[in-house]
Amino acid sequence: MKFYPEGFKGTKQNAEMSRYYLITAMEKGWVLEGTAEMLDENKNIQVNLGNGFSGVIEFEDAADGDTSSMSYVKEVFSKVGKTVQFMVKAMTEDGIFLSRREVQERCKREFLDTLRKGDVINAVVTSICDYGVFVDIGGGVVSLLPIANIQFSRTTEIRDIVFVGENLRVIYLGKDGEHYLLSHKEMLGTWVENAERFKEGTAVVGVVSTVEEYGIFVELAPNFVGLLETIDGIKNGDSVSVYIKRIDENKGKVKLALVSKLNTVSSPKPYEYSEKLEWIDVDNWEYYEGVNARKQRMAV
Repeated sequence: MKFYPEGFKGTKQNAEMSRYYLITAMEKGWVLEGTAEMLDENKNIQVNLGNGFSGVIEFEDAADGDTSSMSYVKEVFSKVGKTVQFMVKAMTEDGIFLSRREVQERCKREFLDTLRKGDVINAVVTSICDYGVFVDIGGGVVSLLPIANIQFSRTTEIRDIVFVGENLRVIYLGKDGEHYLLSHKEMLGTWVENAERFKEGTAVVGVVSTVEEYGIFVELAPNFVGLLETIDGIKNGDSVSVYIKRIDENKGKVKLALVSKLNTVSSPKPYEYSEKLEWIDVDNWEYYEGVNARKQRMAV
């Protein structure tokens, strides 16, 4: 059985909800989705199942965690107005009872804890902090993607490169206690692969990622930056038109010249993945080594 992040793009909603469907889902252990409409006075989540049906996720079934902790309470409150996954726990005269905790327990046991280092999985950004982004990697199970593992190009603001709700493809690196370790930068290609997309003597649009005393780094692609000489009035986040003077494959450097500063405001765009890899040999992957450094095999 496949497990997806809550609200993942392409996840099937419960469009044909009926009592028979719910009974079948309960008997077969299907994972369903619905919208958490409100939290009642007992901190139970009221879920809209569609087609006039509603259910309740009781507080102790809202997540896989310590119900006495403040982080658990915060997670429960954070679900209001969002998509949640659940299994049908019971159907009685008192209502339809659901369990999100059981989905997370199964997701860990049947999916996340079976992953091998280098496996590529789906993720959805749930929140952003100064040191990285938190992503849902299945059934509402959230893990940290550190800023250093998002992309190779320099950046001072994570919010300039990723947004809440974005669908990502991330790489499983292993487990530290109960925490799943993740990376993303390898999904965006090596320096050589990115360099092949650009030509000397052409002009392209980029975004200023870092301003240093010795020059300005301009992001041409998420894993590919060029250096522009210091110019007054240019700041982080500015969109600029630049001329590619030189691409030095031996040194892994790109020399740029400013054509013009654009009046548009840059905003994070969804990442695009050039290859639909299911596994990456992260132990031997090198950013500057090029295409031959990356190996691939399909996940079993």
